[in-house]
Amino acid sequence: MSLLMMVLSTIAGGQIRGLPPAAELSGQIVAALHDDSTLADESISVSVDESQIVLSGSVGTRKQRQTADRIAESFAVNRKTVNKLEVRGENRPHRVSR
Repeated sequence: MSLLMMVLSTIAGGQIRGLPPAAELSGQIVAALHDDSTLADESISVSVDESQIVLSGSVGTRKQRQTADRIAESFAVNRKTVNKLEVRGENRPHRVSR
């Protein structure tokens, strides 16, 4: 048995069933984010576990943040979505020029 098959077998609880659902779901969400033309060039990371989907990174606009959230929520089923995406240029102290 190859090393990859042993790892997959261990992850799948002794049965070779392919990738665990969380990893599959993460890949599907990343693909969906890249398929959206407004998000294709943005820096978005996706983390999935049994209870939640977490988006992190940065986007250029609030609309992009909302779009990414909507896409993640469409995959959520029984998971909570946590949107930690930052909009570049927001939430930073404004510098006062003299």
